[in-house]
Amino acid sequence: MDAGAQRPLVEGLPGQGPPADPTTAVQFNPALLAKCWPPKLGEQDAPRHRSRAGASLRLVSKDARAAFDAACQEPLVYRLEQAGYEQEGGGRASPSQALGWALGMLRRGRRPTAVCIVDDEEAHPRDWQHSLLDLLRAIPQLSGSPGEAVSSLQLPPELLSRSTAPLIAGAFPNLASLELGNGHKLNPRACFEAARGLALLLGVRSAPEGGGSFWDMVCGDSWGGGGGAAWYEDGGASSDEEGAAAGSGYNVFAGGPHGERALWGVGGAAAAGAGDGVTVLRQHTQLRSLQFESLMLFGSDEGEPEWDDREPVEELTPLTHLTALSLRACAPSLLPALTAALTRLTSLALSYHSSNLPLSPSVFAPLQGLQRLEIPRTSLEVAELAEALSSLTRLSVGGFTLPAQELSQPLTSIPRWRLPAGLWELGLGIWGDFSTDSRDDYLEALAGLELPRGLCFDQESRADRFTLRPGRHTGFPNAEDELADELDSTALLPAAEEALCGALSFVRQHGLLKSGLRISFEAKEADRLLQPVGGAAGMGPGRPNYGRWLREVGALGLTRLTLKGICLSYQDVETMRDGLENLELLHFEPPCQLPPPALPLLAGLPHLKEVTLDATPWAGGDPASTELRDQVLESLVALARARPEGRRLALHLFYRGWGCASDRERVRSLANRLREQVPALEVSTF
Repeated sequence: MDAGAQRPLVEGLPGQGPPADPTTAVQFNPALLAKCWPPKLGEQDAPRHRSRAGASLRLVSKDARAAFDAACQEPLVYRLEQAGYEQEGGGRASPSQALGWALGMLRRGRRPTAVCIVDDEEAHPRDWQHSLLDLLRAIPQLSGSPGEAVSSLQLPPELLSRSTAPLIAGAFPNLASLELGNGHKLNPRACFEAARGLALLLGVRSAPEGGGSFWDMVCGDSWGGGGGAAWYEDGGASSDEEGAAAGSGYNVFAGGPHGERALWGVGGAAAAGAGDGVTVLRQHTQLRSLQFESLMLFGSDEGEPEWDDREPVEELTPLTHLTALSLRACAPSLLPALTAALTRLTSLALSYHSSNLPLSPSVFAPLQGLQRLEIPRTSLEVAELAEALSSLTRLSVGGFTLPAQELSQPLTSIPRWRLPAGLWELGLGIWGDFSTDSRDDYLEALAGLELPRGLCFDQESRADRFTLRPGRHTGFPNAEDELADELDSTALLPAAEEALCGALSFVRQHGLLKSGLRISFEAKEADRLLQPVGGAAGMGPGRPNYGRWLREVGALGLTRLTLKGICLSYQDVETMRDGLENLELLHFEPPCQLPPPALPLLAGLPHLKEVTLDATPWAGGDPASTELRDQVLESLVALARARPEGRRLALHLFYRGWGCASDRERVRSLANRLREQVPALEVSTF
């Protein structure tokens, strides 16, 4: 609970107006002070000092306390531990103190639109529950009807029952959203009581006895508990006689200006773990939205029916009146059954859905009215996307890709495609760090994307990993050459270079680079490195090298760059030196090569702090490797001595071989020799 402290209040000085100084005038005007520095009480994720700072300002006077309470826009959090933050000397507040502070704020004008009741029964189990019930009983009696402003309530599921449902309805008559907290620890009896309370609030006659496989999945301990949500629209009084007599049932949520109401349960038992929750939801025919943040519908990515768990899907599909559905994940083989049945959906979210295969827009084609689609960890194919999802206004997707058949062919031109014309918000790669080893941004998909007018990217959108693949992005452009084998050539195709430059330009134009950039060439053989357009003929003095796309990289103004599987020339390192002036971390991830004489050029990067080099080519015991190590040592010493005085530089030598201890020892010996000659240089080996 975000209540104040038990500290004596200071009265303002009578008969003295504020001074002429504007700053002091604000300090002497509680209403202005509350507007200039609104309290952040109740923010569970905020640092404590912010809450304490707001609480301290409230203690200036009684007027200041009233002004801050009236100005506070944050949820009212009823939590004994949080109340203890503001208690003088620290420690926990008692349930009676927490109740007094909460009611005091409401009497002084606090009008929260959301109330969060956090389970704190470990400290005072019975007294805590009694204080919460007293709070619900007292709110309707307060002047100004503070409960009428509350549209959202977070509640521990153990407090939801047939006896507490009328209290909730009376305290918050305009409630639009109910979030049930962590409830997986509830025993079967408590779950059944919560289910009965849920049925009463929804206006369903009762929650039947017995279990159900659907709720076993949602509420089971295997995933730490599930969660459920229900939205419905106004449509008349409840037919439940007991509910109507108690003043709850369907009429609990019938009031309010918007005509759409929600029941939102997250991370708990959905208050129905002991009953057949699906029966309850089916009876409530005006149900509009379901949210199960822990429900995963398992199946095979390849569509093998023996791996599919269809029973939960079959229990969901009869809810054809749904307009919004949110699941944790759904196997691609099961998704068509859902979309074919729930054709009224306007919102679909699969928040943790992650598959090795991208989803085809045709899966969502039955949802002609779909306006919001959230699959933030999955790629979506671009073919016919605009046609299949023509009603879409909001989209969150892990990335875009082309059909597999097209990706298996050499890239000869950039395919052009478009998003739905009505799309106005796009979230791209928001969960990029969730699976960084497998998530890549298909450069040709971004390079050929035509955005609709007025579209805005979600501020967390990102595109920072591009992979070039043999046979797709490399090969011989002369198809008539019978000796040419696209799979064997590592020369970058002209269309692939065009696509990479286009993708990097797209990233720059839309601010999609959030941290570092990674560009890699993934060949099956470690010694096969990417070459520029034209192969060896394109590398060297006066030739293109990688200059074109490296200049696009420089235009991003990035601070971190990782290159893998690429063979760079002296001219490429010159381009990096001249165009990457903001670079701080540069990683040449194995396998990656650059000529030793080019290493001192890196000293020209003014902000460079860390460099990783692939030491594998220098690790051999043959004469050529020994000579190469001597060249590398000389170049690294020149690099270290060329850097400005006082600038820190860390050098990492990475050996990718696992079987040869003598090779690793030679790399360590090189590092030791380097430390001896340049003691100030930080050198490490991996």
